[in-house]
Amino acid sequence: MSKIPLPASSDLANQLEYDEVVARALHEVRTLDPELFNDPITTELVRLGAEATAHIKEEFGTADKPKWHAGTVERRPMTYHNLAHSGSDPEEIGVSRGVLLITQVVNAEAGREVFDPLARAILYNAGANHDITQNCGRTLQPEGKQGPEYGDERLSAEIAVRNFTTAVGDSEEGRAIAAAVALRLEAEVMATAFNDGQQNINYEAWHADPENVELLQAVLEQEVLAAADLLCTTHVRGPVTSPENIVEVMSSNQSGRMLQEALIARDIKTTGVADMGQILDVIGEDETLCAVFTELMEGQIGFFRNFRFSDEAIRKVCNGKGIDDLFPGRAENIAVLTEFVSALRRGEATPRDIWQQARIRAGYGDKPIV
Repeated sequence: MSKIPLPASSDLANQLEYDEVVARALHEVRTLDPELFNDPITTELVRLGAEATAHIKEEFGTADKPKWHAGTVERRPMTYHNLAHSGSDPEEIGVSRGVLLITQVVNAEAGREVFDPLARAILYNAGANHDITQNCGRTLQPEGKQGPEYGDERLSAEIAVRNFTTAVGDSEEGRAIAAAVALRLEAEVMATAFNDGQQNINYEAWHADPENVELLQAVLEQEVLAAADLLCTTHVRGPVTSPENIVEVMSSNQSGRMLQEALIARDIKTTGVADMGQILDVIGEDETLCAVFTELMEGQIGFFRNFRFSDEAIRKVCNGKGIDDLFPGRAENIAVLTEFVSALRRGEATPRDIWQQARIRAGYGDKPIV
């Protein structure tokens, strides 16, 4: 099996590890949705998605071993945007796994095949690829509009489309298949961008013609990808993602790269694999950083509470049920985050403490933290 043609860093996993990641991803998909392997096109979409997960591990690492990564805009430790966010590991809630869970539940609730195997395979591929480019600016924001090397979502969509187009070949049939799939891949990946505070789902055409089945289907597929991108808010792993995301935020340009400054001042390297526990210790030992971390954790409570899934079309086909109905768990996560913030403010827990507590609650148990 050949690797997908992507630029990669100099800190790569060896070929055996790459192949193992691909094989595991394929196994997880076969366990969740074996029907996707009954057709050569859906099989190819899944294979390419599995290869994308291997590339993400190479570039961004895993939840236990996140890597520092530089793009055209940011240079950060990928403590949130790593394989755990994009993969299909059952102990996590990666987007590629999320889309298969959502389509399965929606099909069951609707009592019909709302998402056929091709739709599910395209969604899996889009989920695996949706964050394959990072730190190049958000596509719909000014930093993502500076030129061809900027815009995470747009660049990720282009990679997904390019690799599928290459895989199906240049025959007349291949070009026709590629053209049809490319439009769906691009729209689905772009749905994960944020546009004026809402996920970037194109409702305009469907709202103008609400009885159009094809337009409804296009919106449904965008909604699934967008929902899978933030399904962690409903999942037991949700509170783990909060400190993971905050570390990236504190490393961002918008935050003045305050975290990098603190690490460099302590002669802690900002290359290769990042030590999440060590980073959280540094934050906990610095009064200013800890105050910022606590405020950002408070913001996570607000986000978990106030975020609304874009699931209008899903509600239409699921008898009024939306993502929160189909995947309950958000209220419990909000309660957990609220207690974490209270413990931080009382001085009864450090940033590392709450991260470890969240991991244990999510089922990591005594899994080594390195």
